[in-house]
This record gives sequence, C-alpha cells and structure tokens, in this order.
Amino acid sequence: MAAVVGLHEKRPALPEKLKELQTKGKKLTQTLKHQMTMRVKRMKVAEGRRLNIGQFPNFHRSGSIRGMKKLYYGENCLLVRCGKLHLQRDLRTLNLQSGNNLNHKNMENYNGIAISKNDKEFVVAFDNFVNGKMQSATNTGKALATIHRYLQSQAFKVCVAYFRQLAVNYRTGYYDERNEMAARRAAMMYDTLMNGHEIYDPEYKKLKDKSV
Repeated sequence: MAAVVGLHEKRPALPEKLKELQTKGKKLTQTLKHQMTMRVKRMKVAEGRRLNIGQFPNFHRSGSIRGMKKLYYGENCLLVRCGKLHLQRDLRTLNLQSGNNLNHKNMENYNGIAISKNDKEFVVAFDNFVNGKMQSATNTGKALATIHRYLQSQAFKVCVAYFRQLAVNYRTGYYDERNEMAARRAAMMYDTLMNGHEIYDPEYKKLKDKSV
C-alpha cells in the first residue's frame, strides 16, 4: 500500500517533462522554419552569365532574405545566389536551366509579340500615357525615382529592355525619321553598358559587329 501511495506522489513530475518536450519541439520547429526561409541554391557566376539571370527579379546579397520573401516573393519561394545577387526562383513558372521565365499558357499577343496579360496591360496603359496624357517627362522621371528602392531596380530593368530593343531596331534598320533619334541614342546607351561590362549580351554583340 505504501508503495502505491509513493507512486502517486511522484506522478506530478510528469507534466513538467511534457512541458520540457513541448518547448524543445517548438524550438526545433522554429529552427526548421528558419532554415527553410533562409535556404538558397548557389550558382557559379559564369553559369549565371550564360543564362543571363540578371533578367530575373533579384536583390543584392546584403539585402534581407527573410524581409524580401515576406514583402515580395512569398515564404515558399526558392532563391538562387549568384555572385553578389540573390535571385527569385518561382518553381511554378521559372526554370533557370532553360533560361525561360514565362508561363506560355497565359501568354497573349501584342503587335506580334507573345506577352503576359499583366505586361500587356502596362504596355497599353503606358502607350496611352505618352500619347497625350503626359504633361512632363522630366517630372514623371523624377517621381519614378522616388518609388521603393527595390522597385526602382525592377523599373530600370524595363528601361534597359526597352533600350535594348530600340538598339536592335537601329542595328537592323527597323526605324524611320519619327523614331530615329530614340533608336540611335538607345543604341549608344546600350553600347556603353556593353563596353563597360555592365551587361553580358553576346547575341547583341554579334548583331552589332555584323552591322558595323
């Protein structure tokens, strides 16, 4: 009888053990969640240049992985680190091995160009904006330079892509007197970026060498 009573007196210590296990379990869960949030794949700079990964959404390695995922990319996205950049890899639409970041099922046609619905909406809106609605190109440029700094980088990519296409048009003679100045100056600007090794674009270099 005394042994049974002694057994009952020791039982209250069991909940303390459970609490300890619960605490360890929570810490382990938090650690695993942190590791999943901070995980990145690594890519050599040479491979990144070959795939032209600068075209994808990216931020400098000094930026916060946790913060960028929370604000823009989503907790479950996988980031690829290449040199000084972290790049978003959306597993649903982005395949870095093929250099293809478009979901072709959702593409639409715009003047013979395959373009996503969202991108097409922007092009149409911008077309209407510069066609009579814009009051000051200078003030518009100043205002755009005040948006979020990460978004400034994204907007600049659109500008560079626009310059590149105008430069390609200039090199291939696809322009007339209405847009000759824009095409020529775009080619000069893009050539400057190429000559300064800011952009790696062997396809354009081959086109430029051919046109000279």
